Parts: sequence; C-alpha cells; structure tokens
Amino acid sequence: MWDRIIAVNVKGLFFCSRAVVPEMQRRGAGCIVNIASTAGIRGVGSSIAYCASKAAVINMTMSFSQAFAPEIRVNCVAPGFIDTRWHLARKGVGDYESYRDAVARLTPLKRVCRPEDVAQAVLSFIDSADMATGQTLVVDGGMTTHL
Repeated sequence: MWDRIIAVNVKGLFFCSRAVVPEMQRRGAGCIVNIASTAGIRGVGSSIAYCASKAAVINMTMSFSQAFAPEIRVNCVAPGFIDTRWHLARKGVGDYESYRDAVARLTPLKRVCRPEDVAQAVLSFIDSADMATGQTLVVDGGMTTHL
C-alpha cells in the first residue's frame, strides 16, 4: 500500500510535470497546479503514507516553482475533507452524513468543502494569480487554522 500511494501521489506528480514542462518552456509560459491535502500539513489523514505523500506534493510544488521559473508558475491546492461519493462509499449514508455534519460544525465557515470549491481555487491560480508561485492554498473552510 505504501508503494502504491507514493507511486501515484509523488511519482505520478513528478512524471506528469516532467512531461508537460518542455512544451510550457517552448511556449514561454505555463502554470501547474498540484493537488495536495491538509493531511500533508497536519499529518492527520487516512494513513501515514497518504500524509507523507501529500507533504511531498507541497514540497515538490515549492521546489518546482524555483526550478521552472520564470516561465512556469507552480502552485498547490490543499483541500481538507471534501464532500464526495468516495467518503460516502467508505462510511455508508447515515455514518457519512453524521461525520460530514460534525466536520462542518468544526469549521469557521460551517460547511465542508465541495469539489467546486477545489476547482475554484485551482482556477484562481491559473486565471488571476500571476505573481503567485510555490504557494499552497488551503481550502478547508478555516479548519486547519481553527484547530
């Protein structure tokens, strides 16, 4: 399980970046937005391997932002709990709704993150953050800074 998680989250990110960077450099511009998790910041998540892999994503984002500058900006979005079918499948309807509602009550914004919230953060890095590189934007309704 460790090898699989590291292969997908760390090696996959590295090889995808390596594949796209030459074309972005040829064009003289580009933007990469990686997806991490608050688990990579707080060390709390579904497994140690997952937390370590998402911390690696955050660190690689900072490293890539230096290596690929000035043509390519590299940033990262780190969501917290996201309201998705994946969580529902793991917990079942009743347990999932109770857990989701408990998480929402703990966040200053009193709701959990939706996929659209993550998409909005990614688009903000692409469309309107021309001076941002090497940054990680936490999208969790304030949970990480609140706890």
